[in-house]
Amino acid sequence: MKRAGTLLLLGLVGFFAGLCAIPSRSWAFSIEERWSIPGYRKTVEVSCDPDHGFVCAHLCNNTETCSIAEDYCRDCAGTSQLVLLDFFKNLGRTYRASSERQDVDLLIQTIRRGRFMTFSSKSPWNFWSAYDSAETRAKFMSLCSDPVTDVPLVFFETDAYRRPVSVKFVACFGPKDLALYGVRRQFDSERTLRMTLP
Repeated sequence: MKRAGTLLLLGLVGFFAGLCAIPSRSWAFSIEERWSIPGYRKTVEVSCDPDHGFVCAHLCNNTETCSIAEDYCRDCAGTSQLVLLDFFKNLGRTYRASSERQDVDLLIQTIRRGRFMTFSSKSPWNFWSAYDSAETRAKFMSLCSDPVTDVPLVFFETDAYRRPVSVKFVACFGPKDLALYGVRRQFDSERTLRMTLP
């Protein structure tokens, strides 16, 4: 618990220091997470170029930009959120992304449904590794099949009580475009089986 408390304190210090350090993106459409003070509220910002205005139009009836409010993460301000704790602990080990890209419809449906939360290396709910450290960033980047230029954004599905229940997909920021990949937990038994097969 002492380790978790220390990581929480360091994470929140770095988190508030980096609130305004949000990189700009220049792809066909882009996704960013953004926190606001006061209120400690989070939004997902989506920007679309003229050729991909349909993405924003489906999300908020605006063809250029959308600002979508994200629900507060219930029970996440502590180590009782076992789903998140398992994710951050095993990220880069048992959590793996699929090799096939997902269609943008997955993003649209997920956001429109409303039961989602996003997490990155700058998440204040990560009690397992240091806030936005090189190690944490590398673990997130390991989810992407293609080379990336920035830390990916992971989407979780949530229940009716605003609690994360499972990883849905990861948004990977490549040199030229943004790609979506499904994410699943690869259990240790599966890894052992593959290692023993000829």
